[in-house]
Amino acid sequence: GSMDSVFNGGIKREYAVRDGIKKFMQTINDEGYGDFVNVGLVSYSSKESEKRTGISTENIDRVSNETHVTNINRILRNPPAGGTFTQNGLREAQNMLATDQSDHKKIMVLLTDGIPTQSYKVTHAKVVDGQVIGTEFGQDWDYPGVTAQFLEHHYPDWIWRPAPYQVDGQAIKDTWAATLGEAYQLRKKGTELHVLGIQLAEDGWGTGDKAYKYLSKPEVRERMALLATPGHYRDADTLDDVGTYLEDQVKTVLSEFYTVKNGTVHNPIGQQFTYADTQPAVTSVGKKTVDTLPNVTRDAQQLDVNGIT
Repeated sequence: GSMDSVFNGGIKREYAVRDGIKKFMQTINDEGYGDFVNVGLVSYSSKESEKRTGISTENIDRVSNETHVTNINRILRNPPAGGTFTQNGLREAQNMLATDQSDHKKIMVLLTDGIPTQSYKVTHAKVVDGQVIGTEFGQDWDYPGVTAQFLEHHYPDWIWRPAPYQVDGQAIKDTWAATLGEAYQLRKKGTELHVLGIQLAEDGWGTGDKAYKYLSKPEVRERMALLATPGHYRDADTLDDVGTYLEDQVKTVLSEFYTVKNGTVHNPIGQQFTYADTQPAVTSVGKKTVDTLPNVTRDAQQLDVNGIT
């Protein structure tokens, strides 16, 4: 629901996501790769029951399939509502990827504008890189609602207090344990997980002497970054950043089709020669401008070019 501009002060996050994904698919088609790139969509929110799962999906198919693209855009037009069951979205997306039996590289892109407010109950856990993560989960779920932290209301003062539970000697304090565990498992299966945190804020609520804060904004971003395959997390502080991020995802996808990726040239000359003082440069001369040019360096005896794609 926080993606809906009606509930977040008029900030139109859902429009930025809709437009960005639409342009993502259109650009792949315009570049001529629509027959070779397959995409699917998982729209996720809170799970209320087995019948109200909070999940809407369009299975994986070619970007060149007009009906498929129309279906994705139709799902994206649904008004955002409910909580943030990120773990359920990750699981559904991984199940979708697992049905694809091709040898294509599998990339999952998670777009989220907030903390996970719902997760499956952890039944087994371990510590990875100093972070408690779930390794097995039950069918029941935890739903703290406005926070990731598990809390309980104490009578008679009606104060909210932490309510962690113990699994395998580890304290499960919040929804992050299960969410991080789900991401950890799908990455181990070979899925490359890219994550965009859209205008993330601190995990807290209330004002004045009734204000409560669980995690600061930097701490929320740190947790969110742990979901991603290393090197594949980014923050979107503005709505324009969402479009820019998805444009970069297009480049990532299309780069898989390049004949040479990140190539190098090492060109030494004979000992009887030295290079002149003029520094070499790389220039884009084709009809289509190359945005990121290779880097060229040299000393008296050798020329090196890096980043050739």
